[in-house]
Amino acid sequence: KPSGDHPFDQLCRQCGIQHRLTKPYHPQTNGLVERFNRRIAEAIGRETKRGSARRTFIDHADRDTFIARFVHDYNRTRLKCLGYQAPIQAVAKLTGLNT
Repeated sequence: KPSGDHPFDQLCRQCGIQHRLTKPYHPQTNGLVERFNRRIAEAIGRETKRGSARRTFIDHADRDTFIARFVHDYNRTRLKCLGYQAPIQAVAKLTGLNT
C-alpha cells in the first residue's frame, strides 16, 4: 500500500485517484506499459536496417531519432480504446487542469 505521505499520494487523494502499487519484479501486472513496450519492440523489428534479430542502434542520436519518430506516429494512430481517436486528438479535447 502507498504510504500516503508522499506528494504523489497526496495529489492522488486530492484528485480522487486510487494509487495502487504493483509487486516488485512482476511487470505483467502493468499491462499497459508491457503492451506499449511490445509495440516499440515490434516497430524496431520492422525497421529494414535492423530486422528482428538485430535490435540495436548505431548511437544515442539514432535511438533518439527512432523514438521521436515512433512517438510522433503513435500519437497520430487511431486507437480502439480511445473510441477510434488518435491520442493527440483525445488530449486536445481535455478541459480544465489537464490543458
